[in-house]
Amino acid sequence: MKNIMIVFVKLFAGLKDLYPALAIGDAMAVDIPEKATVEQLARQMKIPSFKLVFVNGITQNSDTILSDKDEIAFVPPVGGG
Repeated sequence: MKNIMIVFVKLFAGLKDLYPALAIGDAMAVDIPEKATVEQLARQMKIPSFKLVFVNGITQNSDTILSDKDEIAFVPPVGGG
């Protein structure tokens, strides 16, 4: 049996639309397997793409291994013209 941990996720800009019940600025508790990466969390949450990810306020990359009670913030790519 895999050990489960809880992380707290914030979504910004268009990514927030994936979870409309989540209030602006609020974090969502998510159960993930122990030693999951940022990329695995993004896939589990069905986040299609992201430009930046912060783990506990520090910019990280998608292969960063998460720890119990980490705070993760996903920022989407920005388009414009």
